[in-house]
Amino acid sequence: MKMYINEIWKDIHNYEGLYQISNLGRVKSLAKQWRSGNNGVTLRYHKDKILRQQNHSGYLEVKLCNNGNKYSAKVHRLVCQAFLPNPENKPEVNHKDGNPTNNHDSNLEWCTHDENMQHAKRIGLTLKGIEHPSSQLTNSQVYRLKMISKNIEINYGYWTRISRSLNVSVGSIRDAQRNKTYKHIQP
Repeated sequence: MKMYINEIWKDIHNYEGLYQISNLGRVKSLAKQWRSGNNGVTLRYHKDKILRQQNHSGYLEVKLCNNGNKYSAKVHRLVCQAFLPNPENKPEVNHKDGNPTNNHDSNLEWCTHDENMQHAKRIGLTLKGIEHPSSQLTNSQVYRLKMISKNIEINYGYWTRISRSLNVSVGSIRDAQRNKTYKHIQP
């Protein structure tokens, strides 16, 4: 197993003796031995093993198992719970550099949802319009929708026809028209 300078390992809460997390964001399954086979005669053993981390929606997570119960755990939360005190009981974890795969303890901090959103906005992580991954409309489509609704009274049937022609939901059209989304586009 490759060793890293200044890597510190601590037990994962509720998985003591089974798994550990490091201050660098690595997770390992601890060495264990067990009996297997029909009558439990065969003795099996495995050494400490670094777990493979999966990228789930941009965040790294690992699968932990205890008494047959499996659990997916976000690595950044495990690091914070083990290494960073949370005296104010803040519910979220912020990546200071904005990189959700950098789970070193020095890059993480406890925060509120508002603090997390303000930080994302401050460092330019919030995406608008077509840059946002869930965007369904182009900026020019939204501009035309807002111009139309500004100049004439629109009924539900009209929005339904537009939504079908653009292949998006009526709710997406209505939210854009009412400035709930695409606020940066003004006619």
